[in-house]
Amino acid sequence: MVGVVVGVDGGGTKTVAIVYSPIEKKVLGRATAGASNVNSVGDDAADQAIANAITNALKEAQMEHKQVAAVACCLAGADDPKAAANRQDAVTKLLSHIDKQRVVVTTDAA
Repeated sequence: MVGVVVGVDGGGTKTVAIVYSPIEKKVLGRATAGASNVNSVGDDAADQAIANAITNALKEAQMEHKQVAAVACCLAGADDPKAAANRQDAVTKLLSHIDKQRVVVTTDAA
């Protein structure tokens, strides 16, 4: 089964997640949560905002966590390798069925 792909854009004011179907070639769900810049809100709040955005986007798409095949996160504050690794760990924990290599976390800094 080919699953959906989740994209996350996280910053200092909000976090947006989308659920995309590569089969249907369309966005199936979208949700917004609080800020996820670890430098502004800390680890726990950043992880919670990302989890809320992903979970609510999946809910809108009428999908379950286990249907996610991969996640790409572009996050403010992820320019620090440790912060990026911590966000990757948090998403992998949320989506426990997915291999860590299928969760990509990068910075939004140019």
